Amino acid sequence: MGNDIDTFDFELEKRKHRAFLLKSIGFYSRVIAFIELIERLAQQNFLKPKFINNKRKIYCQSIGMDASVYSLKGIVQLCEIGDIVDAFTLVRKIRDNLYLDLFFISESLNNKPTNYEFSKSLADMSQEEMFEEVMQYVSAVLEAEEKNENIQNINQWFDGEYALKDSRNSRRQHFSFESYKRNIENKYPKLKECHDKYLHVLFSEMDNSLNNYVHSNGPSFISNDIFDMNNDRFTEAVKDLLRLLDLVKRVFLIDLYFIDSTLFQTDDYMDAVEIGSEPFEGSQYYSIYQIIEEFEKIDKEDHDLYNYLKDNNNYSMKCFYDAFDD
Repeated sequence: MGNDIDTFDFELEKRKHRAFLLKSIGFYSRVIAFIELIERLAQQNFLKPKFINNKRKIYCQSIGMDASVYSLKGIVQLCEIGDIVDAFTLVRKIRDNLYLDLFFISESLNNKPTNYEFSKSLADMSQEEMFEEVMQYVSAVLEAEEKNENIQNINQWFDGEYALKDSRNSRRQHFSFESYKRNIENKYPKLKECHDKYLHVLFSEMDNSLNNYVHSNGPSFISNDIFDMNNDRFTEAVKDLLRLLDLVKRVFLIDLYFIDSTLFQTDDYMDAVEIGSEPFEGSQYYSIYQIIEEFEKIDKEDHDLYNYLKDNNNYSMKCFYDAFDD
């Protein structure tokens, strides 16, 4: 019997038991759904490259979304080994990285020369004329970049300059969740109004909860032993983690809605709606359907917010409301 005890892997059995508890509360399905949603949005954004770098590079603003997918996978592993505290710190990292992408997308969409006019319609140009016109437009974009402080900061970020010790204060000023939020609010008045009217409580709750874990504000935010005492404490902690992930997803989708809701579109969405198709896993429709479900939840939980979003939507979102308003 002694040999049996020696060869018994208690940590492996505990991990299997935690996995059983995680599955019982829908942890895996919810995290996987979030991963698939982010991957779909990242793919849509990847297909829309924009000039934003004065070195004439074109990059696709999905770096924060890609990083968030890895962080979500990391949360799964941390919860399985019982490291709830570090799992919560990754939630804040996910929030910050998603908003880093919102900042990039916002700047690239607004990085256009205001006084540039094409000499004539592109449809009426020869191939040589079109090439020349596009190159002139690119030059105008690059010239506008030199006057845009945010674009210059982004270039420095990509060059790694903010990793230097002397740049830390400047980094916090330009590359933090608060600075991303402030920048997009300045560019999109309706988004700021939505924050002030409907989302300020959610932002405050997120900040308080996530900062507690990042800054270890008390024994319950630093010791995993507290959550490992019994099944109830563990599952309640994971449920709270899922709740915070849901908050991050909601504010991210709402803000993306105001900044570039074309990322919500999909080629086969309207076809599926017209034939009454059910979403199937892995399809474009399935990933977009998750966003529809999120707006349905908003309608049930905060109808005033839902109406505000509906009243301030652009044409690209009309099919969303038609899909479940009828």
